[in-house]
Amino acid sequence: MTDTLTAISLHQPWPELIGLGLKKHETRHWQYPKRLEGQRIVIHAAKRRIRLCEVHPDLLERIKSIDLTYGAYILTARLGGCIPTERAVPSSRFDFLAGNWNPGRFAWVLEDVQRLAQPIPAQGRQSLWNVSSAILEGAQP
Repeated sequence: MTDTLTAISLHQPWPELIGLGLKKHETRHWQYPKRLEGQRIVIHAAKRRIRLCEVHPDLLERIKSIDLTYGAYILTARLGGCIPTERAVPSSRFDFLAGNWNPGRFAWVLEDVQRLAQPIPAQGRQSLWNVSSAILEGAQP
């Protein structure tokens, strides 16, 4: 593992849906830096909760029995591409419902998603930031 990994914070239930394999793309209004192509990133579940009315009922049904984690690193994934939403194809109905596929946005392809053996409490940030790989030692599956 490298000395640092790039991290991104997402509001629940998006990280959990990624961990369940239902969300294969993270849609953003910006592209990730080219240097991150093919690199593993850390996915942080934000501490702030979103209103459930912002989540499609079919997605809520899939996670209703799961105790969501907040304010912690919970997953890693490899960035496998950054595609304009006009050309990207959601992998499923759930992937579509869990993203904002409006024109002018970007779909980050998330591959080889791995859940950490245990959540690691941490404060999130906006945009991207670096995390010492030492923090994740012992939490990798």
